[in-house]
Amino acid sequence: AGDYSIADIAAYPWVKYAPLYGQSAEEFPRMHAWLDRIAARPAVQKGLALGAELSSPPAPKGSAEAAEAAKALFGQTAASVADAAAKQG
Repeated sequence: AGDYSIADIAAYPWVKYAPLYGQSAEEFPRMHAWLDRIAARPAVQKGLALGAELSSPPAPKGSAEAAEAAKALFGQTAASVADAAAKQG
């Protein structure tokens, strides 16, 4: 939707923390580049710094809580996206 939109603002926090739930942004090169572009924005850096003391630690990696969150939030992988695209033709 352009250089920077409400969609970027809304999606960035979710996608930024995907690695905590076992999803690697590096499997998606365009998404990885998007993350870098958004992270480089001064307003994003300022916002993350302001909210740093408010964030709670994530569930421990490998815990049942982390696995359930990963399943709900990040159920796709690069392979599953490629498979779905291949099926659609």
